[in-house]
Amino acid sequence: NIPMEKREFNIVFQDYALFPNLNAYKNIVYGLRNKPLISSEEEVFEMIDLLDLKPHLNKRIDQLSGGQKQRVAIAGVLAMQPEILIFDESTSMLDPQGKAEINALIQEIHQESNITIISITHDIEEVATADHVIVMDRGHVVMDGKPDDILLHEQKLLDLQLDIPFALKFRNALKKQQVEISACTTIDKVVEELCQLRSNK
Repeated sequence: NIPMEKREFNIVFQDYALFPNLNAYKNIVYGLRNKPLISSEEEVFEMIDLLDLKPHLNKRIDQLSGGQKQRVAIAGVLAMQPEILIFDESTSMLDPQGKAEINALIQEIHQESNITIISITHDIEEVATADHVIVMDRGHVVMDGKPDDILLHEQKLLDLQLDIPFALKFRNALKKQQVEISACTTIDKVVEELCQLRSNK
């Protein structure tokens, strides 16, 4: 086992991995008990503000929603200041709104920190926002590249029993109505294409 003080990564699990007998704040700072100099109290509260957890710090874990529990888990691992942060199916137990909020939060962490984020997921909408994608099947890499390089291969994704992005489904529906736009992997790109079509009329 790698000693805790030498670990350069931390993991956010799908089932939160929180201590039910501790409140939200104590869960966040739990990992700092033996490493108090990693994050100062000020830095911890900056993370708490970033994750919008201040109103929930004294609540028991069973009093929190799924999205709030995941935010507590994220705050706890960020307090350890890892170089690499791994999200292991971290949104799989959340409702659509909770998924959207956590995915937006992951993007914000990625943009505002020097932390490398690795996300293990079956959520194609989450995959579409990644910088790089690796698709694995039974332990083997079967696709590797930028999101557009991967997600525009509709049949291959379906053969692997994966979904295709909503943007592609929407584009395919438009095509049936004789509205032609480029193949897109994000809904923002679809909107951009539709606005361009309208402005060209």
